[in-house]
Amino acid sequence: MTWRERIVAARERGRFTEQDRADAAGSWTTCAVGEQRAAMPDVVLFTGVDPLQPDDAALARLGGTIEGFGLAVSKDNFYGAEQLLDQIEDRVLQLKREKAAILTAALVEELRERYRSGSLAVP
Repeated sequence: MTWRERIVAARERGRFTEQDRADAAGSWTTCAVGEQRAAMPDVVLFTGVDPLQPDDAALARLGGTIEGFGLAVSKDNFYGAEQLLDQIEDRVLQLKREKAAILTAALVEELRERYRSGSLAVP
């Protein structure tokens, strides 16, 4: 079940389950940020060994237990959890676009260099 589905189920029952609370606060791999990492591991990067944590400071803040997603789930704040999930997903899409731009620029530069060196012929 995705976090979006968990929020809908929690709203219907009136609270998050204990498992939801544990997953939201217990580990970066089981929270909303971890769900995004599982979908896009080349975009949502984690560092550290124990505990793993997001490289991106915005994702760390949005998913955290101090003011982020983990706190919203622990307080049965369905609206807040949904808003934070939207922000986490938006940030991941922004990171994906930034990565694509960097890769595109690097490819263009490589092609220019190959053309200058004569190893790439352009018709």
